[in-house]
Amino acid sequence: MNTIEVGTRISWVALAGILEGTVKSVKIVKNASNTMVPFMIIENVIGRYDRVKHSNVFMAATDSYMKIMKVEIDSEPVNA
Repeated sequence: MNTIEVGTRISWVALAGILEGTVKSVKIVKNASNTMVPFMIIENVIGRYDRVKHSNVFMAATDSYMKIMKVEIDSEPVNA
């Protein structure tokens, strides 16, 4: 998977359907198993087809989790 940086627009599959948002920041935090893991804070989240605005999302940024969620890069950061 390509590198996801702050400002990257991504989409993923969730129970609410296909969602899109912009990566606001990446933080390293402890997960439930007490391991340090990168997490992305995603803002401006909307449904791809219904265009309904959803809350911001806090998503694990591990390769295995992003494969499960079928994360795709929609656009590179503007400042890239």
